[in-house]
Formats: sequence, C-alpha cells, structure tokens
Amino acid sequence: MLRISPVSPRFAPAREPYFSSTPTATTAGAAERERLIEVSSAYFLEEFLIFCRLTRRDLPVMVYPGQFNTPAEIAAGLHHQAPDELRELTLVALRVQGR
Repeated sequence: MLRISPVSPRFAPAREPYFSSTPTATTAGAAERERLIEVSSAYFLEEFLIFCRLTRRDLPVMVYPGQFNTPAEIAAGLHHQAPDELRELTLVALRVQGR
C-alpha cells in the first residue's frame, strides 16, 4: 500500500523557497501561509498518487504539459525513498512555444 503524508517535514525545505517568492507569501499571515502550503503540498502529493496508480495499471508513461522537475529528479535517482512506481515512471514533458 502506498502511503504518503502531506504533513511530512521532509517536504518543508523543498516547498519553502518557492512559496516565499510568491505574491501571496508577502500578504498572508503566518497561519494562512502555513494553510496555503499544506493545501498545495496535499495537491502535489495527490498528483503523485495518481501517477503511482497509473503505473500500477500498466500505464507507466505520463505526458505532462510543461516542466515538472520533481519527477525528473526521481527518475534520475535523486530521491531514493520515492515509491517504486514513481521511480519507474517515464515522464514526457511538453514544451509549447509560439511562433
């Protein structure tokens, strides 16, 4: 069974630099800021759960619109504790450019 906790302290260092640079970070109070971080972390983990479930159903290739660094890092072996399903996932990132 795949178990991922959205409140894991392991995610705090990764989420903090990104969130600190957003406009919301400058206007939100500390409690609201933490709530927003938890909501975005939960969404991120739910998305990974979907990737894992699709891999288990023999759909190991995910075509993603845009750049998604964390799955690429997992595929490169940078996150050894990631679930097997994520390490086995093939991610195709689409870059759409205008003329």
